[in-house]
Amino acid sequence: GDRILEGPSKWAGREFPFVMVFGEQVYIDGKCCWWGLPRFAKDAQRSYNVSRTAIAEAIAMAPQAKWWASAEQAKGNTDIWATAHKRNYPFLLYNADPKAPGPPQRMGGADVPVALIQESQMASEEIKAVTGIFDASLGMDGNEKSGRAIYARQQQGEIATFNYQDNMSKGIRRTWELLLDLIPEVYDTERELRILGNDGAEDYVAVNQVVMDYETGRMVRINDLATGKYDVTITIGPNFATQRQEAAETYGELGRQFPELMSIAGDLVFKSMDLPYAEDIAERLRAILPPQIQQMIDQDTEMPPEVQQAMQQAEQAMAQVQEHAQLVQAAAQELEGEKGEAAAAKAEIRTELANLRAAKAEFDAHVAKEMAALVQKEAGLTGRAADLTAKGAELKQQAVERGQEDMGSLVNTAQALQTVASIDEVLA
Repeated sequence: GDRILEGPSKWAGREFPFVMVFGEQVYIDGKCCWWGLPRFAKDAQRSYNVSRTAIAEAIAMAPQAKWWASAEQAKGNTDIWATAHKRNYPFLLYNADPKAPGPPQRMGGADVPVALIQESQMASEEIKAVTGIFDASLGMDGNEKSGRAIYARQQQGEIATFNYQDNMSKGIRRTWELLLDLIPEVYDTERELRILGNDGAEDYVAVNQVVMDYETGRMVRINDLATGKYDVTITIGPNFATQRQEAAETYGELGRQFPELMSIAGDLVFKSMDLPYAEDIAERLRAILPPQIQQMIDQDTEMPPEVQQAMQQAEQAMAQVQEHAQLVQAAAQELEGEKGEAAAAKAEIRTELANLRAAKAEFDAHVAKEMAALVQKEAGLTGRAADLTAKGAELKQQAVERGQEDMGSLVNTAQALQTVASIDEVLA
């Protein structure tokens, strides 16, 4: 820690990447004073350490009990009696002493003072009182029986130390503010990111993706992380596993009070339980739900892959329709300089584009009507074939003379009919 190992390196963000997480913070006479959770528990901890050390020393001295014997009783056996507290002799010899009848007496070791035991217990309780973390928060059993009562006892420690959790949430919020400032500078290319939900489920999303905009004909970037302004919100609470456990307890209690709940929401109740085969049981319960509920669930269910593929194909078809429409518009723009019938054809094309669906219906009806009329006239036209042949030659000559004038109109009409046929095929 006495030298710079590498750098300096340029920070990609615009803000300094420093996150301060205070414990308790108080301003006294304009001076900021802050401390952590163990600060005021030090005195109680010292007292606990001293009393526990004294108790340990007293217990350690207990095996050092002494033998009390007269000089006559220990005469000739002092070497053995001197090591009796260290070695386990099968028997000890002594000399009978009329002045001290009986064998030598073993005196008990040092007793642990009751005051030391009481002091260590009080110091332990003082540590809990100062920190606000009691036995229930440490997982020790109490007199509570219901899960709700046990949870309420465990929450006492969290309430007492809520200010530290709040300061931690502020530190987390500051961290994400730095990340929001940094992400657009780091994630500046097209990529897929892995997203984790509250329940740990994975999902993938593409960012900075470049696609074609068919309306403008330009390449645009979607999900651009450098576009827009974002904000952060922090929520402090139990994780998903704890929420799931609490939900299972609550649903179980509701199931006992309202048995009909299982018949309409039994699949959701089992989904909230961390039990073997809970998902399988939930699926079977869902299969026997009332038809009204199953219909409601089906409406909220995502489309299957086949339907999604069909929707994509439909979108591609609509894109082709737009391309055809753009081609027709381009052709109309090229004919703006022409006069006469070309201008009329251009107006007709615009009308056809604006009333495409109505024109299609009218066109189908007109074709059916004309076909019926032609079939009816076909019998009467057989005898006039020769006359019509001659008349056709004359009309052909006239058509040649008028061909140059009508050429532009015919081409435009053919293009419009071809566009209508293409759109009909796409819509089919």
